[in-house]
Amino acid sequence: MPLAAPAREKVWLAAGNCLIANHVAADDMVMTALSFGKVNQFVGYFKPTWFGFVGWTTWRLFADGERSLVESYFEANERLLRKLATGDWADAREKAGLEWDRDATIFYGDPRVNVRLPGAAARRPK
Repeated sequence: MPLAAPAREKVWLAAGNCLIANHVAADDMVMTALSFGKVNQFVGYFKPTWFGFVGWTTWRLFADGERSLVESYFEANERLLRKLATGDWADAREKAGLEWDRDATIFYGDPRVNVRLPGAAARRPK
């Protein structure tokens, strides 16, 4: 039985889901989501990770409704780079996690598309 076509477009933010964004074939998870699944933007890990700084920071920033998904992803990466540049980590494990996370996430989609949570504009101060 074939899958029913999705009713509307969407984003996929796979904050704690290792390898979900690992593109290896035309029918893998990320390509299916972007083509058949009508996913406009997709953020995820393409390497196994144990740390999750970029994924979870992106999720928190996006969930507050003040930023688009691409702005949230960019800001999460900037925060990670700032922590690395300033030595703002608790121990060697955290530093290793930040370094790993820096190179383990990806953003798929058109960054010019302003994807926000429904009702986010109403929650933002004028």
